[in-house]
Amino acid sequence: MIVEGYTLHSFGYIIFLCLVSGLVMLLVDARVYKAEAAGKPYKVSRALGWVNLALGLLLLLTMFIFY
Repeated sequence: MIVEGYTLHSFGYIIFLCLVSGLVMLLVDARVYKAEAAGKPYKVSRALGWVNLALGLLLLLTMFIFY
């Protein structure tokens, strides 16, 4: 069960890492690729950044609802 042991505490770190990595991808990587006029890496970094943010927010919401 997730509630027992250390897995609940690591769940918070996973949420933090998803949110931070999503923000870094959107704020840093996407800007660099946009400045270099690299079309495909720019689109991929934006898409993955939004996916990471959405996943982090979904996990955060899940943690607040179930714990």
